[in-house]
Amino acid sequence: MKTNKIFHQITAVAVCVSLGLAAACSDMLDMPSKTAHESERVFQSQVLTEQAVLGIYPTFKIKAFVNYMTPDNDETMSTLTGNERAGLARYTFSAGSGQMKPVLVNRYNAINRANEVLAGIEESGKMNDPNEGTHFKALYGEALACRAWAFFDILRFYGDCPMPLTPSKTGDNFNVGRVDRDVVYDQILGDLQQAIELVPWQSEVAYHDRITKAGVYGFIARIALHAAGYSLRWNLETYDPGTLHLARRNDEARIKALYEMARDACKAVMNKGDNDLLSDYGEIFKHVHNKEYDVETILQLGNYGTSANDEIGYSMGLAIANPNPYYRQSGTLVRITPSFYCSFDKDDVRRDVTCVNYSLEKTTGKTVLTDIANIGCGKWRKSWQKTQGPENSKTDINWIMIRYADILLMFAEAENELNNGPTAAAKDALKKVRNRAFPQNIAEKSTAYVDALTSKEAFFEALVKERSWELGSESNLRRTDLIRWNRLGKTIEATRKDMQRIFDEHVNPYTGAEIKVYQCYTKALYGQNKEPYCIESTGSDEKIKDNGDDCCIEYIGSSLTKAITNFASSFVEARSELMPFNQSMIDKNSSLKDQQHPGYK
Repeated sequence: MKTNKIFHQITAVAVCVSLGLAAACSDMLDMPSKTAHESERVFQSQVLTEQAVLGIYPTFKIKAFVNYMTPDNDETMSTLTGNERAGLARYTFSAGSGQMKPVLVNRYNAINRANEVLAGIEESGKMNDPNEGTHFKALYGEALACRAWAFFDILRFYGDCPMPLTPSKTGDNFNVGRVDRDVVYDQILGDLQQAIELVPWQSEVAYHDRITKAGVYGFIARIALHAAGYSLRWNLETYDPGTLHLARRNDEARIKALYEMARDACKAVMNKGDNDLLSDYGEIFKHVHNKEYDVETILQLGNYGTSANDEIGYSMGLAIANPNPYYRQSGTLVRITPSFYCSFDKDDVRRDVTCVNYSLEKTTGKTVLTDIANIGCGKWRKSWQKTQGPENSKTDINWIMIRYADILLMFAEAENELNNGPTAAAKDALKKVRNRAFPQNIAEKSTAYVDALTSKEAFFEALVKERSWELGSESNLRRTDLIRWNRLGKTIEATRKDMQRIFDEHVNPYTGAEIKVYQCYTKALYGQNKEPYCIESTGSDEKIKDNGDDCCIEYIGSSLTKAITNFASSFVEARSELMPFNQSMIDKNSSLKDQQHPGYK
């Protein structure tokens, strides 16, 4: 495993200055024009061109994606209350919200930077250079992939969108309207297919935290599945609120081709053999805390320093009170839903990695049991870091974008869809994922479990659950997975009912097993980087008085009531699946004047 900090030595500001990207560093859609200069010098240089490509990546870092832009779903819920960000986490979207604007702005900044690189390389002619052509082609492909990534995020959060494919220049008309999402999806998938022919495999380069061939294939699969799935749509001629509905594109042949594209992309990664599952599930996440790289994680979004950094492990993760003898403070603005925690099989090793059931006490650093409504997102823990980040919220913890387990599950999903039921290859892919989850009982919990899934419907239902158990709280994926399956509304309602049942009946809603209202445990100090995945507790019918480190808490109580009341409280089906554009951006763009999300006019 190697550590690579090259990418993070190039700041967004430095690249903006070197390329004259004043426009790309200001608001998208109302961005000022810029004069093209320096491009010829920059894109004749391999070193400067690479710096320009690296300058795209910082625009993907934004704390909104780690907390309030992760609206409530069956895996996670927000703990925010009483402010605009809290409302966003619960689907209180507003065209006047300033909190949503940075996401849109940053993604279009990424697009403009990528467009600068693509145009600069094309104009330089360096891809035809006999000595440097291969390297310039790789950079060109990487820029295409970054642009596709940015457009994909806009599509899944905002729907139909402006689609600039050239860099902003003086004299350009910046008043551009929305483009049908299916057109945008087809454009970026075509770009990614071009990129596949240009970028190297990870095994062929020394750098990390950048898109290589397996990453491009991963994006093709993920984007193709979204493009083939359901999304919130409306009449693009009238923008009539009465036309809001969830539907797939009206082209069955194209939908089939998209599933084939997803399957083939996953198969290419599987056949290459560079990637595999780690034997220890927890090690995946410990590695990304320490800039260590392995065969499972295909793409990480790197975080370093005080500028190019997110709140991973601060807004979501293990809660650490300040002061602590070893670690910087962290909160938990995003927590695991009690029903998601209960959904895991008791023997599934992924549960106690994904769900951390304790916090670290102020001053002492001892483990303190959380109640059922305050379980943290356990994949992000500062206690796994060998070196802490520079600030509480600047954690230096990488964000996983694509890993091999996701490739296997997307392959299985596409195979099942294309063959009207699970093939042997689809079952094998699912078994690989479950074999690791149940190392002590593979025969029953993996082999027999998967072999019993004989119909298309049963296999699909299993995949819906498996994606959650395997990928829970990663990559901001679950909400848009549920949308592409046309399941977000019903899943939110089911999650709310499951949590209410936990409160009312004190049972696990999946197994019916009793959950005691009070839980007793012993506080403990384990030492730096030695805390366990979870701590043990014993149920009690009554509150037992604390005695030193022997403690008892109300495990099911008022905090769960509050969570149920707040959970996705503003969600409206066929409206809340997409967010509105910020109104100030629309006001400055005449082509968008009548193109606001119809549910938020």
